[in-house]
Amino acid sequence: MLKITKIDQKIIDKVSCANKIKDFEDLIQYYSAIDRKIDFLITRNISDYPTQKNIKIISPDEFMKVLEIQAKEQNRLRSSGLRRK
Repeated sequence: MLKITKIDQKIIDKVSCANKIKDFEDLIQYYSAIDRKIDFLITRNISDYPTQKNIKIISPDEFMKVLEIQAKEQNRLRSSGLRRK
């Protein structure tokens, strides 16, 4: 469910050539998430990140809602005898 991505030279090279985000650490997280094809980047500073079609920038509260929805769906499938792949 959750992944911790590694930061390698490839990511640092992308960061050094970009100017989309004003905060260096945010930029490292952003490019690492894109490179690793992460579904969600969770942050309290949503406005610091550019809009990206392939990744959702969400708040911790929004992520908790996603987890709740997934848990409800898994419980529904379990109670009906089905399993999600």
